[in-house]
Amino acid sequence: MPTLSVGSLLPSLGRLSLRRPRATGVTTRSGQSYNRPPTKKCVGFVAVSRLDNADDGTGALFIEELFVVEAQRRRKIGRCLLAHAMGQQDPAAVPRAALVVRVAKQQESALRLYGHANFAVVEDVPSYVDPSTKEDAEVVPAKNQQYREAPIGYSNCALQGPDAQGRMSVAETGVFIDAKPVAARLFTVVESGIMQAAAGYHMADDGDGADVYGIVLAANIGVYGAYVYE
Repeated sequence: MPTLSVGSLLPSLGRLSLRRPRATGVTTRSGQSYNRPPTKKCVGFVAVSRLDNADDGTGALFIEELFVVEAQRRRKIGRCLLAHAMGQQDPAAVPRAALVVRVAKQQESALRLYGHANFAVVEDVPSYVDPSTKEDAEVVPAKNQQYREAPIGYSNCALQGPDAQGRMSVAETGVFIDAKPVAARLFTVVESGIMQAAAGYHMADDGDGADVYGIVLAANIGVYGAYVYE
């Protein structure tokens, strides 16, 4: 299964009353002003799958893709997307998270994040089965890639919520994260803007050239998005 991107439960979080951002003032040609509802814009996402170990039947949360737009990086959004996705799993059934990451300069920030989240390199890659299809799910890292695993216990991020609308928020950023995943195919259609940004990242001169649409569509759990209102 191709992947290049960027796992215990989240800490107990108190419910917060998170206010929806105010409407934005707009002035028409006639000089009249009115308030328009803020626009919801996706600035990051993590696409995840449940894969089962073919030998012992235990599950792994497989990180298919983790992407945050450049303007929103270094705000712990990637950390919180990762922690939130991991925190939705039952550690008794899904005791680990796993991913494949490319060792390259373009991926330096991802490598730091995964190291911080206790993802360690594992040489012997397990045989996996996709429980949604009962078919083999091949995880075969290339020469410049690493297979990594972490206990399903990463929680080092400033998540708050959920609020009355079921959203989590990244503290002091104005960024919200979906409490529940969106079906992968629906996400690729509705969030075409960030999908194009992620595709551009893969197709850059120092990218891997991978098909991000195919990667995301493989996510059998779905996609958690991170959003701002502007």
